[in-house]
Amino acid sequence: MSFKRSREDLTKSDSEDEPETNERIECCKTDLQSEFAVLRDDMQQFKAECTNNVNKLSAELSKTQDNVSLNYERILICGKLNDLLLSGVPYQSSENISNYVRSVSLALGYSDQDRPLIYTKRLARLPIADGAAPPLLLQFTFRAARDEFYRRYLSSRNLSLSHLGFTINKRIYLNENLTELARAIKGSALKLKKDGKLHSVFTKDGFVQVKTRAEDEARPVLSMEQLTN
Repeated sequence: MSFKRSREDLTKSDSEDEPETNERIECCKTDLQSEFAVLRDDMQQFKAECTNNVNKLSAELSKTQDNVSLNYERILICGKLNDLLLSGVPYQSSENISNYVRSVSLALGYSDQDRPLIYTKRLARLPIADGAAPPLLLQFTFRAARDEFYRRYLSSRNLSLSHLGFTINKRIYLNENLTELARAIKGSALKLKKDGKLHSVFTKDGFVQVKTRAEDEARPVLSMEQLTN
């Protein structure tokens, strides 16, 4: 038996095998394309899940940070709830701050017998120039006494330098002792009020409260972002 094959036979055999080979190649190509398509879909789904999880974690982290900041702010506010600030009183080197507080108390309807115990100091470093008016810090022994003192002031808002013995009748003001953040929020809120975007701005228990319209309920503003939004 002869195992020799002619060139013609080999060429003929290759020609006969070519369609089958091409078919196998196309089949493999189709299979690979299908597998790549499935892999691409899986990767896109995995990417979407990762993005969703990252967004959720970011939102939770932001919420946690906001809660931490709010709790820290509340701690700072708690340290100031027994305080009031008396503003608009010019400094004099010979001033008697205790007499100022006594005069304010009498103007608000207290007598010498029932006026509350108040520790007072200027919120400024020495030396203070004559005529400057850094606020006076009024620290009350009891929160209830502070609230009543402030309530009496708010009912009239009628305090002036003449009550303290000055010859001019310029108004002076009692306000809550706000934290740095609350002061910034209040300042921005007052600008919005001036621009007609807010109806009223006030503070209550250390937090800034605003009304957009007269008939609206007051809402607390806890951050600058909340105010601008």
